[in-house]
Amino acid sequence: MSNNYQNIIEYLWENPTSREDFMTEPKSYLEKQGLEIPENVLVSAYADTSSQYYLVLPPDGTEIPENDNPETKIIGRALQDSVYKARLLENPQAAAEEIGIELLDSMTIIVLQDSEDQMHFVIPVNPSDSELSEADLETIAGGASSYPGLYGNSFGGTDFGGFGCGCRPIPIGL
Repeated sequence: MSNNYQNIIEYLWENPTSREDFMTEPKSYLEKQGLEIPENVLVSAYADTSSQYYLVLPPDGTEIPENDNPETKIIGRALQDSVYKARLLENPQAAAEEIGIELLDSMTIIVLQDSEDQMHFVIPVNPSDSELSEADLETIAGGASSYPGLYGNSFGGTDFGGFGCGCRPIPIGL
């Protein structure tokens, strides 16, 4: 199996036994897939559900390109403003609304942050198991990322394309 984020996610969607192994021992599982993760890095695994969404902030100091993606706007603001980040960690819905982004009330948003020694890997909801728009499906199927290769510099040159971010649409209200 290829060691990029999208291929790992697709494999885990289709293989419940592998998914269970991954959720139990994520670092070991990723290393078996050929990914090089420094010994001091703790890897935690999470899975989005139809009612719960994990928003992962990259390590402090990461530069995020500006664009219209709601998740990128939230993350960019959190990385630039520590007071905003504290509010985001405490109440994601209210913090998002502060910058004009309305998240779905039906979703619980959990905000995590990666660091030099902590990596959060989120398995998004399989688009074939949920009701998403055509644009959402194209984003997920194409492996789109708000900031591709984000972790290439942080975790041993691997190409994860942003573990917790960008490969799935943030649940916004319209």
